[in-house]
Amino acid sequence: MLAGATPVLVHNCGDADEPVKLYRSPQKGNRDSEAGGLNPENHRATDLNGRNFAYLGNSHSVVRQYAGQGVYEDGYHVFTMKPGFLDEFHPSVYRRFHDDDGGLQWIIEDMDFDDFNSFIDHDKTEWVPWKKGVHF
Repeated sequence: MLAGATPVLVHNCGDADEPVKLYRSPQKGNRDSEAGGLNPENHRATDLNGRNFAYLGNSHSVVRQYAGQGVYEDGYHVFTMKPGFLDEFHPSVYRRFHDDDGGLQWIIEDMDFDDFNSFIDHDKTEWVPWKKGVHF
């Protein structure tokens, strides 16, 4: 990957020909409103600077830490991102380590939700039913 004219090594982005997949378990009652992407109405918990964020995992293992637990839906959306996503949402800015072994999370501020949602290939969005210990 290039940063300007300088080649940089970017880990865990996958093969350049493979689409990026991101995983999100919405809070209870928000499954339908987030089927098309991130919804600012669902993100009202502001940080100290008045900003709102959505968090997405880079794998099933990250999102399964949330799915089916208390305030989260019993499952999660898998968003397949369109080409160009990594150029607009560069991992060095939007991606951080998660607290599981090797997991990563993408942190998207609400002011970027519309741009983020424009990169979702909606024809490929999936819902995966999941709750720890329960097989659907």
